[in-house]
Amino acid sequence: GIMGAYVENMYHDEWLSHHEELRATSIRGPRELMCLKRFKDGTYYEDFFVEKLTQVLTDYDLAGIHLADAFCPAGHLYKIDYSTDMVEQFTAHTGVVLPQSIADTMGDDSPAAASARQSYLWGERRVEWINFWEWRWAEFFRKVCTAVHAVGKQVWILGMYCSDPFETRYVYGFDTRRVMDAGVDV
Repeated sequence: GIMGAYVENMYHDEWLSHHEELRATSIRGPRELMCLKRFKDGTYYEDFFVEKLTQVLTDYDLAGIHLADAFCPAGHLYKIDYSTDMVEQFTAHTGVVLPQSIADTMGDDSPAAASARQSYLWGERRVEWINFWEWRWAEFFRKVCTAVHAVGKQVWILGMYCSDPFETRYVYGFDTRRVMDAGVDV
């Protein structure tokens, strides 16, 4: 199983410390890993993850992978991830054109810039923002499940994040049915 905790090198030098671009951008500052983000070179972390995951599952002959909270989903949509990367992915997928005042914050992932993007996206584009995250998580799981199934293994998720399916979608942008349809086994 994987959880996305990041303790900022408290016990040892953590891999994520060398890839700050992959940390979730919160309205309060950088957080843990956001597995939907891209490396500085533009490649998706999830492609790197899938390659390493299938290697580990095969090398250790594990039955599969259990993906849980703090990894996916990584946090409440109201608070994260308002990074330049995730907002660019959102606009590319939806075609939403940002107002100039918000477009001017792109490239700046400070708490102030993230807060400006959060105010606009959560306040003015909430439905599109939630729908984007639902789509994005389903795409992530489609990649993971395709690769994991190809090596004869399974994918499990923690199936409850809130008290009901609507709340899970609204709070996390995580549509469990859509993710199951993407190939999750249990």
